[in-house]
Amino acid sequence: MRLSACLGTVIASVLVVSSVFGQADSDSARLEAALKFRTLRATHIAGAPPILDGRLDDTAWQSAEPAGDFVQQSPRPGALPTQRTDVRVLYDDHAIYFGVRAYDEHPDSIVAPYARRDDETRSEWLFVEIDSRHDRRTGFGFGVNPRGVQVDASFDRFINYDNAWNGVWEAVPRIDSLGWVAEFRIPFSQLVYQNRAGEPLTFGLNVYRNTTRSGESSNWSPRLPAYSDLVSHFNDLSGILAPASPERMEIVPYSAAKATYAPRVAANPFTDFPRTSAYAGADFRYRLTPGFTLTGAIHPDFGQVEADPSEVNLTTFETFFTEQRPFFVEDQSQFGFDLSLPFQTRDNSLASEQSFYSRRIGRPPHGSTPRDAVFSQVPTSTTLLGAAKVSGRTANGWTVGMLGSVTGSATARFVDSLGAIRLAPVDPTTEVGVARVSHESSDGGSSVGGIITGLNRSSMRGALDSIVPERAFTLGTDVRHRFAGANWEVSGFLLGSRVEGSSAAITHLVHGSGHFWQRPDAAYLRDDSTATSLTGVAAQLRLGKIGGAFRYGAATHLISPGFEINDVGFQRNADWLIATGWWSYEKFAPGRPIRHWIVGSERIGRGWSFGGEHRASVINGYVTIGFRNYWSAKLAVTHDFSSLSLEELRGGPALKLPARTSLSHVLQTDGRRAWQVVFTGQESFEPGSGSHSVDLLPSLTWHATDRLGLSLGPTFSKAENGWQYVDQPHEQEFPGQPHYVLARLSQTTASLTARVDLAFSSRMTLQLYAQPFVSAGHYTSFKEVRDARTNRARERVIPFLPRQITLDPASQQYRVDLDGDGTADLVFAQPDFNEKSFNANVVFRWEFSPGSTIYLIWTQERTQALGEGSFDLNRDIGRLFRAPAVNVLLIKGSYRFAW
Repeated sequence: MRLSACLGTVIASVLVVSSVFGQADSDSARLEAALKFRTLRATHIAGAPPILDGRLDDTAWQSAEPAGDFVQQSPRPGALPTQRTDVRVLYDDHAIYFGVRAYDEHPDSIVAPYARRDDETRSEWLFVEIDSRHDRRTGFGFGVNPRGVQVDASFDRFINYDNAWNGVWEAVPRIDSLGWVAEFRIPFSQLVYQNRAGEPLTFGLNVYRNTTRSGESSNWSPRLPAYSDLVSHFNDLSGILAPASPERMEIVPYSAAKATYAPRVAANPFTDFPRTSAYAGADFRYRLTPGFTLTGAIHPDFGQVEADPSEVNLTTFETFFTEQRPFFVEDQSQFGFDLSLPFQTRDNSLASEQSFYSRRIGRPPHGSTPRDAVFSQVPTSTTLLGAAKVSGRTANGWTVGMLGSVTGSATARFVDSLGAIRLAPVDPTTEVGVARVSHESSDGGSSVGGIITGLNRSSMRGALDSIVPERAFTLGTDVRHRFAGANWEVSGFLLGSRVEGSSAAITHLVHGSGHFWQRPDAAYLRDDSTATSLTGVAAQLRLGKIGGAFRYGAATHLISPGFEINDVGFQRNADWLIATGWWSYEKFAPGRPIRHWIVGSERIGRGWSFGGEHRASVINGYVTIGFRNYWSAKLAVTHDFSSLSLEELRGGPALKLPARTSLSHVLQTDGRRAWQVVFTGQESFEPGSGSHSVDLLPSLTWHATDRLGLSLGPTFSKAENGWQYVDQPHEQEFPGQPHYVLARLSQTTASLTARVDLAFSSRMTLQLYAQPFVSAGHYTSFKEVRDARTNRARERVIPFLPRQITLDPASQQYRVDLDGDGTADLVFAQPDFNEKSFNANVVFRWEFSPGSTIYLIWTQERTQALGEGSFDLNRDIGRLFRAPAVNVLLIKGSYRFAW
């Protein structure tokens, strides 16, 4: 009895072991096959198309070829997923259909919140990604969550993901006992392809699944960390007989009505509130060829829903704000000519440089009303009369983008000292044109391209001729080549610029921020006050290893002193010669306490001016850690060595700045949870000038219910800048001798950005955005620059003695008696400030039909600026909400017609 029992146990054990090893062998074979290139064949619908109801029980689905065996992207890259996913593909003469079954052992635990369209929030997701051109570098993504929330985007240049693209398509999901299902219907009109009559098409295809609660994501086309790009690794979808001429024309007319309410101000004729207005326009899209589309707007509504964040910018560098207007955001990558460089030193960054910055179109006016104006009414932006663009791609790899716009002249009204209402031109009529073309080799490994931008201003009335150029042009070319299995890339560009205008306008330009040619120690610059044009060049050569766990690269970059593109592009400053490099090493260790980490340097480099002046030396190091519990952390250290600042004294001599060390750290909790906290902190230390700063930027995101989401982002900043620029007053007796005055600035800033999203359905949402902002700065310890380049900091900057400087309370001016004769030699304004603002809006959005939408929008704005430097949060917030408010109520409706 015992012998038979033992034999039975042994046999059972052998069977179990053999089953385990058999399963292991089977999984290994499946994984090996899944990691190889695969092809799925689409099935033509012989009868009725499937009904989109989240069920795969239609007859058509039963005949479709299934595909499965996804591959994990995370947390175990390259492994089989823990949950199975299957996909089937059908098509008819109008659309392509995808049926995706996402199996789930616990369907009652599926995370499925409602959200607004294009909000890729914490949720389960299924994405269909299609390379319809089959060029292995561009494509479209269509995603849906179990509540029917849609997200779409376009892919460009292998990896660029642009979620500003919006298509018109349908997806219906459904949760059932096996998990959940999503049925997609994507019209051929929303895809771009080259069709040869009677020949079946092949698309690139990936299907992506994200399971939030487990932190697992997987793809039908493997997407692994070592890959240098995404689209080129898509598998194939074959056998598609697409229509030769899909839907070609789309018109979306709109109408809107607006009412503005604000308090009346006695004697101010420009506060005749309330004001009401109504306007209308239309956007249109016409498919010129299978690969090219004409998009236009007649009297477009180019307003953005969310206000730009408030700030007090005391540097010479312009703040970069992202484009939010749909017309310009869509197909933005078609016009991209990247001038950026991963190089930053102190407040100066080259990460946002670009030859076409669409926010220049419709920008605030350049001009202003006279200083003696009692009341004034200046437009906050210029009016866009119309815009159009043509963009697309040919079958043999040519990509083209052309854009043109016309902005009307702007006029301000003001009340002069005699009480009369007068007009002042503040911006001329402006035409902008951009043309971008590039060609890629058949495998996408090489490309060459070019760009032309042009700006012309007319109706240069009043003083405008002396402050803005009449014409601006750029012309450039760029190249890229990938080699060694696409793991290495060499790239570069050359771009020339030319600006033309009156001698006063050109002098105004080169003496302004970004150039400062009037510097007394810049003998190599030719500051010609009679010049009527300005030319310059920028160039870059970059080489890097972009694939694999260990990545690194180096670049050289130059910007000549006369390079200027800010009429159409974005450029912080010129006069640079830079050599820089970077590296990173990434490691995955699933199942261990630290499951993922990266170590590297974002920048190691040195920069000079064209006159050989040492402008920057910087070294950086960072480490990023992902923990097993899905928390993550990052620590970065940056050291800027002592170097010359060409812009600190605003046209004065180059000032040698002391060394600075900066720390930044980020701690992020588990993003799979209903709430997530991200704590970001930054500190900097500059002992040579006695400067230091601390910035605290925590944020909280809370998904309270499936329909309600909340995010809070408070910020607090405390900075002590020992060498803050104040002014360059001239001596009263010798007007030609400026002095460069600095001071210690104690600045405190606090703000709160709050967002609330309430979803009534996947197509009807309510959004609330609000941001109160307070910043105060107090100036003390005034001093002047004596020897800007000497090595000893104490000899560079000399404090004024207490007996030398006094504040006149009546005029709020500082008076400095340098020689002790009782007469003020220098006079400058008291610079303390207390800036406050509040921006809020509520947006109701209802997409009542695909592509057709109704908006109800309420906005409120409050601002207050005082000449005092004290900071008291309770007091300042109270003052802010007692300040006059401007309220705007807007209703807008649009309807899509297509044929």
